[in-house]
Amino acid sequence: MLQEKLLQMLPIDMIDTYLNEVKKDPKKALMAMSKVSPESMEVVGKKKALKVFHHAAAHVSQYKKFLLGKKVDPADVKTYEDFISLVPEKTKESYVKAAERFHDILTHPSVLKPNIIFQSSGYTGKPTLWAKSRAEEEHDRMRMAIGLELLFNIRGKKTLFINGFALGSWATGVELSRISDHGCTIINPGANDDDILSIIKTFKGDFQKIIISAYPPFVKNILERGKAEGIDFSKIDINFILGGEGMPEGLRDRIYSLIGKEIDIQNKKGNVYSGFGSSDIGIIGPYETFESVQIKRLSMKHPVIAERLFGKRDMAPMLFQFDPTKHFIYANKDQELVFTNLDCGVLPLIKYNLKDKGGIIPYREMQQILKDFYLDLDIPTPFPFLFVEGRSDGAVSFFGSNIFPTKIQEILLEDDKIEKAITGNFHIGVKYNARHDPMLNVELQLKGKIKPSASLQNRIAGYLSETMLVKVLDLKPKRHYIAKHYKNGFVSVKLYLFNAYPYKAIKFKYH
Repeated sequence: MLQEKLLQMLPIDMIDTYLNEVKKDPKKALMAMSKVSPESMEVVGKKKALKVFHHAAAHVSQYKKFLLGKKVDPADVKTYEDFISLVPEKTKESYVKAAERFHDILTHPSVLKPNIIFQSSGYTGKPTLWAKSRAEEEHDRMRMAIGLELLFNIRGKKTLFINGFALGSWATGVELSRISDHGCTIINPGANDDDILSIIKTFKGDFQKIIISAYPPFVKNILERGKAEGIDFSKIDINFILGGEGMPEGLRDRIYSLIGKEIDIQNKKGNVYSGFGSSDIGIIGPYETFESVQIKRLSMKHPVIAERLFGKRDMAPMLFQFDPTKHFIYANKDQELVFTNLDCGVLPLIKYNLKDKGGIIPYREMQQILKDFYLDLDIPTPFPFLFVEGRSDGAVSFFGSNIFPTKIQEILLEDDKIEKAITGNFHIGVKYNARHDPMLNVELQLKGKIKPSASLQNRIAGYLSETMLVKVLDLKPKRHYIAKHYKNGFVSVKLYLFNAYPYKAIKFKYH
């Protein structure tokens, strides 16, 4: 309580200076954070939210115009409560794409200059431009170092970081290449499986740890190929930071089986973690921790725990922890996640709606939930939890039900014969049959030299039709009608040879 009162009194610039100094040493930063109350961190986050709002309102021309259009006077926003009630949400469409010029969304150059410009992957359409300053990149470098130390304990160990995200002007690969060298030797092959396997073979004896960062299905395919080529991953301290899409636990288990390891419950160590980020808010955002992974896996075994944590969901969402002094995050009335970046950046984002569905579980609330279910799980990092279900605009609507790609991915991974035949790269949509009935259309890429066949196509279509009626919560109330109406199933499947797959994207695209 005393901590919070003291922080309320101190100027936010003084607090920020102290935090940035502490974060220069990852080990010291982790020790310091473990001693700070979660309530104190929330106080800092609330103070920073006000600061970045007024900074953007004073120095960003597009934000001034945006607030004027919403009839918001920045002078009226004096408290955190004002920030919540008065400051409007914005989206890529309503704010970023509405600007006449790119520079209109940037902080005035007399205050802060962009050091790098990059673009998003174009997941929802035309790629969008983003920018960062040199100071922001340095902050991200410090946070990346803290994350690597927390997850993999790399201090004092010779570590090779393999950046397997797409390079060029795309955000993720470029950012990682610039901020991952604190405590690591970094190499940037990009999303090139030949190069990554060659790097592993060349350097596996020269480094104590190897960390690969890439898209989850891409990593799985690399490991399968590497194993077939004779690489014994069990003899390498190999670790993964995955991102760009959700990761079902079946896929995590598959990766562990390929590297010949398992989650070390006793020593609270793991090798496979995901991070949550975007071109918009930055790639150094919320990330999985050992504890968040265990909580997610427990929730999958015990539906009563899952419902207490996440409400009624088809599947356990991704569960992360996040630094509340870096991001202020809440879920709006539509359960869409709204982000405020708490550093005064060159492209400030205040109450920015990414259109991801999910929610927030405060640290103390998570502690209480675990206690209520008699779960003895210590959470050393006093950060709040963020769960992410999927993009609210990324689902396919079928009979009024939202079908998320991650749910289809999870179901496909549960069948060993199907999983061995496909790469994990697929495309979904809705098409209409001769009777003008909607069909859920799934197009899949086959592995290696596997050829399309009617038997495999029918097996996958039948399996998806049957399993989805059981496992997709939103379809359950309609399952009797769908089963009666679709005598031969409601899923149509098309299979492609590996090299004939028409959706040419390095990042797996599902719709």
